[in-house]
Amino acid sequence: MLRTCASTVRVLRNSSEAISRFVRPTASSWTTPTSRREFYILAGKKVFKPLFEILGDPLHADAQGRIDDVPFALYWLELLARLGILRQVPSASKVLARLYSECTDQGIWSPSGLRALPKSENPVVSHYFPLEGPGKSPAQRQTDVTFRLALIARIMGIPLSVI
Repeated sequence: MLRTCASTVRVLRNSSEAISRFVRPTASSWTTPTSRREFYILAGKKVFKPLFEILGDPLHADAQGRIDDVPFALYWLELLARLGILRQVPSASKVLARLYSECTDQGIWSPSGLRALPKSENPVVSHYFPLEGPGKSPAQRQTDVTFRLALIARIMGIPLSVI
């Protein structure tokens, strides 16, 4: 029994090393900005515009970390945090810092000029956002983003104090 446990631990350790050997080089492709030039996929005689960006940085953040698509940015930041490479991607760090700077002292995401629930045109986040149905109150507009930011902080090991 002891030999089985030791071999299982060895296999798990080797698999996590293999995963990190795969993820680290992949992170470098996410740090490079995407091409400004649009590309299309040729399939036979038909030309298709791709639905998803595979390589490059999909956040499209400006120098201050502002983004247009908050739900997709949260999805992408959570994915990078779960992979353990969020701090290695400069644009993701800027966006996360910007989103955290828009939080109140109680930790509630409250950007200036929030009139409606942030929406995304990206089909990748249709299952991810929003967690609760549409609401009329400002608190319901802030719930999803506040929860996602707290989840990202928890994954990254940033201490949280629940009030």
